[in-house]
Amino acid sequence: MPAISSDAIVVLAIVDSVLVAMFFLFRVLPWSRPGPWRLIWIIASLTAALFTLGEMMAILQGGTAVSFEIQGPLFAAILAATTCFILAYMHSHRVAEDALTQALTDDVTGLPNQRAFTARLEIMLQRGEPCSVAHIELDGVNTVNDLYGTHRGDAFLKAFSSVLRESIGPSDVASRIGRFEFALLLAGDDIAAARKIAERVLTSLRALVAREIGGVDIGASIGIVSPAQGSSASRLLRLADRAMNDAKRAGGDRIALAGES
Repeated sequence: MPAISSDAIVVLAIVDSVLVAMFFLFRVLPWSRPGPWRLIWIIASLTAALFTLGEMMAILQGGTAVSFEIQGPLFAAILAATTCFILAYMHSHRVAEDALTQALTDDVTGLPNQRAFTARLEIMLQRGEPCSVAHIELDGVNTVNDLYGTHRGDAFLKAFSSVLRESIGPSDVASRIGRFEFALLLAGDDIAAARKIAERVLTSLRALVAREIGGVDIGASIGIVSPAQGSSASRLLRLADRAMNDAKRAGGDRIALAGES
């Protein structure tokens, strides 16, 4: 069996310790949260530095300190600890991502919820990206719940969420922001284009109702607003809600623009 160089084992152990320290610094430490994270990293880095110096001294002095019988098990232990550390980090990171996704997703439709929608809208406003907001409220879903049960109503809401996804573009966002309320974040400030999307939603909704819930009258009221009418996400959502209520008072499947008399 060919002999394994002790110096090579030492170098691998040194590289491993340095990589662990760098991984800990850039991928694990939650610098944005309060806590003794810098102190923890300093201690970890000092430990790695002392280990590195000890290994270098072993190389310079020679002797049994760099023999395979000593360095082999040491390097194996370091490698095993590194592997466990990275696996534990990856698991916790995946759990955190799953929890964040669930916190920002509507349970019934799978659409982003109001928190996610508002955050996305605020980002677009901060970046100065043109967009329009449409507020949609469904009328008549309670009748479906009363006649067929809430499971049928939830199935209809899920089907309507598919209608929204199919009606918007790849850069747009559909969200469920209330029990029977939805919102669309439409890229671009072309109100005419936003109105066409709203009309497409109403047309698809009528087809969905005829196909899935025959005999129940389900309609929608839609209010549309552009960022030119408000500088904050909360104000835009209020204006879109007001326009939606104007459309609702008009009766039937209606679309209203914010500020429209």
